[in-house]
Amino acid sequence: MEDDTNNNYNYQEISSNNNTTPNGILLGNTNNSHHPNHVAVNGVKLGTSPQPSLSRTSSRDSQLSAKKLSSPPLPQAQQIDDLRRRFLDEIQSHPDLYDACDVERVKTRDVWVSRFLNFLDQGPERAFDHMKETFQWRRSFGINSFDPLEIPREVYQMGPVFLYEPDDDGRNMLYVRVKMHRKLPQLEDRIKKCFLNYIERVDRKSNREFGFNIVFDMTGSGFQNADMDMLFFVLPAIRRYYPNGVKTVYILGLPWILNSLAKFALAIIPSDTARKVRFVTQQEFQEVLPSEKIPDFLGGTGPGNYRRVPRGAKDCFTLGYELYGMTTEEVTKLLKPSLKYIEEGAPLTTEVATLWEFDDND
Repeated sequence: MEDDTNNNYNYQEISSNNNTTPNGILLGNTNNSHHPNHVAVNGVKLGTSPQPSLSRTSSRDSQLSAKKLSSPPLPQAQQIDDLRRRFLDEIQSHPDLYDACDVERVKTRDVWVSRFLNFLDQGPERAFDHMKETFQWRRSFGINSFDPLEIPREVYQMGPVFLYEPDDDGRNMLYVRVKMHRKLPQLEDRIKKCFLNYIERVDRKSNREFGFNIVFDMTGSGFQNADMDMLFFVLPAIRRYYPNGVKTVYILGLPWILNSLAKFALAIIPSDTARKVRFVTQQEFQEVLPSEKIPDFLGGTGPGNYRRVPRGAKDCFTLGYELYGMTTEEVTKLLKPSLKYIEEGAPLTTEVATLWEFDDND
């Protein structure tokens, strides 16, 4: 596992196009020097002796060079202001590449600038390129235009993904119940957008670096729930497009049958991501949070209702026909593995005007 501090990891563009395979990570060092005496490290060839310079450098020049190298970095606030100003100039030059609401966030929220500076301590130059890439992706992926009413009410009744009570440090908690997931190629694009919408909301709600945790509840899951394509889309997207957002990723109750897949995933993700992953049992998780902040299916006594349906949400059959032209028989077949979760959640569902307890324009 390697960090991408020196850009040795290449990320595919994560697109909403179903014809693109967004596995996220292309592993491999981009250095191509193979000669044993010319091994390149960060662009420097090792194993060769430097040639003496034929020119003479004055004492004054040497002093100036040393002073330049030893100059302290600019204060964080000044770096943020400088990077913000440079990025706003870029937006002014290419306004069609960016969403207006994202521009406003960059103008008014320091965290939407500082997170790029601080990610792997990459500094202002890489931060600038990182910001361009991220905010252009947000527009092309449609992250700001997601409509929660395009998700069937039955999915909300199940409660497969939801925000819950924050931890004792005030970090928001996003829960993912993996046993409710199925790999559905015909719905893959919408499932990706739906999940990243939750990441977007918890990130905006947190409004600070390392402001939220993710809990993947693996209890009761198996191979039928494993979806490596989804995993290698989600992890790079969170890491690249929500830098310094996640503090800890809890993998709770991993069944032994999925151990090999978990090891494989950890072996190929960047080390800075792997260090955030923590495997816990349900009992160990109850030591992380007090009972009143843990949802009932994990043995907690949390009072919050995580089965919240936005007012106006349509059922699976209606949306299946409107969005995909699917027949009743086709929708019924897709629903079959999830019926028990839908029936279990239906009596506990609350209809709400909005899914989020904060301003959607935030």
